[in-house]
Amino acid sequence: MSLLKIADDPTQAEVVYSKLKTDLMTGALLPSLKLSIRSVADDMGTGESPVREALKRLASERVLEGGAKRSYRVPDLDDARAVNLFNLRALLECEAAALALPRFGPTLLPELRSVAQNMGHALSSGQLEGYMQQNRKFHFLIYDHCENTDMIAMIEQLWMQTGPSLRRGIGAAEFDHSWNQHHLDIIAALEARDVATLRREMLRDIVWGAEHYTRHRDHDVRRSSDPHPSVSPAIEIERI
Repeated sequence: MSLLKIADDPTQAEVVYSKLKTDLMTGALLPSLKLSIRSVADDMGTGESPVREALKRLASERVLEGGAKRSYRVPDLDDARAVNLFNLRALLECEAAALALPRFGPTLLPELRSVAQNMGHALSSGQLEGYMQQNRKFHFLIYDHCENTDMIAMIEQLWMQTGPSLRRGIGAAEFDHSWNQHHLDIIAALEARDVATLRREMLRDIVWGAEHYTRHRDHDVRRSSDPHPSVSPAIEIERI
């Protein structure tokens, strides 16, 4: 976790929450990672009270698991929960993109193209952290224009829940420049004002993420613990 110095003021808990939220959404915090109140406070240069408040808030949102001895843990998703979360992402994000389309004017397209270009550079140089950060920026540049703050909050929560496992899956794969193609196709659909294509390309992008979770999870551990594994997230999403 990056060092973050926080001034001693009443907004400390919100700043801590915001930093942890970003790290979870981009997968900077990996599955099974333990987060103690003391360690987070030391890393962020703040007191324990705002950290305790932020961690409790994330646990109440089902983003972290509460543990003993003042510690929390980043969940390691099982197949069933992954199916549920990626399905919800597909439903909400396709709808958010469709709602954003009428409000997404041509002046916003250059910024979106710039972010996609940054993702391409990150792939070329093998910078997974940069790719994940730019991927988050790309998607929420679109969703933020849907004018539905409740929907955006739900999508952010789902990204916090899936980000760590997605980051682990992508990290186990070989980088491929084709990873960025869905983003370029999303831009083309926005520019053409084609809502059907926009929904389709957004869905394909989320299925891509689910496939990486599926492909690189620990198959041996899953099989030994569950003789009847659930349907993979990628297959299940394509049914909606």
